[in-house]
Amino acid sequence: MRDQIKQHEFGLTLERSNDYGTENVIVRVVQRDDSGYGVESPSYCGYSKWSENVDEYYHDTILYGLQIKSFVSNRDEYRLIGLWPEYQGSGYSTFSLTDVEKMHKTLRLVQKRLDKDRSIEPGDILMSLMNALRLTFVAVKRKTTTNDEYYSFYSQVDAKNEYRRMIAQAQHDARKAAEAKATEVAKFEAA
Repeated sequence: MRDQIKQHEFGLTLERSNDYGTENVIVRVVQRDDSGYGVESPSYCGYSKWSENVDEYYHDTILYGLQIKSFVSNRDEYRLIGLWPEYQGSGYSTFSLTDVEKMHKTLRLVQKRLDKDRSIEPGDILMSLMNALRLTFVAVKRKTTTNDEYYSFYSQVDAKNEYRRMIAQAQHDARKAAEAKATEVAKFEAA
């Protein structure tokens, strides 16, 4: 029976959002749990209670809330801000000392890999994060024309390129929005 239990797989989701006129590109650490229903969908990693089918490598880490939340500056030549992994999320209300120590250990693992790889470019940071935490997949959150959500799964190399493409598209969309706003202001002032 134990041989039939599949280990949880951990990976990343990539998604774009626009919050209050600011273009965001968000990378979240997630798990894919094959529950037997034939649907593989990323869901948030739980953080203190591990089941027996989680690799021992993760027992001293906390993956829940670990993400890279970047946004495009609308003041500084549409530069991407917030490239580094950090813990965020509304799910946190209290932490035990053990949880904080595990979070610290997780961030140190990631930082060591970032330093080793000399990662400074967003795609390289994504790859270092995946390698440091032994993440096996990347899923990109998409929406249909009816706003239904689904995920497209990518290999690591394809995910790196998709992440770069999403950033470039966010910068392009921010620039276009600023140009449209400037045009509206010019029309208003001319009237």
